[in-house]
Amino acid sequence: MRTISRWQLTLTIGLGACTTVAAQDTPKPHAVRFPPGYSHTIRQPSVQQDLRLSGEQRKRLDEIYDEERRVMAAVPKGDRQALRDKGLERYDQVNDAVVKVLEPQQVKRFKQILWQQEGGAALGNSEVREALGVTEAQYLEFRKISEEQVRKLRKEISEDDDSATRRRKMLDSRTDGSEKAVAILTPEQREQWRKLMGAPFIGDPNEPVPRRRPADSKP
Repeated sequence: MRTISRWQLTLTIGLGACTTVAAQDTPKPHAVRFPPGYSHTIRQPSVQQDLRLSGEQRKRLDEIYDEERRVMAAVPKGDRQALRDKGLERYDQVNDAVVKVLEPQQVKRFKQILWQQEGGAALGNSEVREALGVTEAQYLEFRKISEEQVRKLRKEISEDDDSATRRRKMLDSRTDGSEKAVAILTPEQREQWRKLMGAPFIGDPNEPVPRRRPADSKP
């Protein structure tokens, strides 16, 4: 059976829930803390257009991630523990830097875009659960759904699957899990859910981030 990478599993509600819970439910001294995976999303052209980022804001984001690449490139190659430790150390620093670039309304909209892309997995976010008034019983049911989706996907992914087939299975799993997660909400919570998500994001969640050369790199 093919081993599913962490990045691939984020397309499912299961891992989306688990990583979000692990990263966000631990108390942090930050007023705003974006969920894992946001760094790619904030650099997508369609997202930046939706947020109406100014040229100066886009430039500042480029500078933040140029610096991030330099810092991570300095970590000894092959040292996975050192890479992990540095990534955890830098997570909050980069998060805070990005928040400072955005205006309050842009922060609010960016979170909506992230939650929309997560689908039902957004229930793993403590801010979302608090806004919806999710009960402990509902949360436990959500975790049960999340864990089951991960188990099912691991069984369904085959070593012989091509990339298109694997992607289809992961997307199907994410859709199925998302529908099951939202179904645990009451009618009143589902109405609040729709309001919390905001206007639908019109863009491709898989849109690639344009490659660029850091300002201080050599040709």
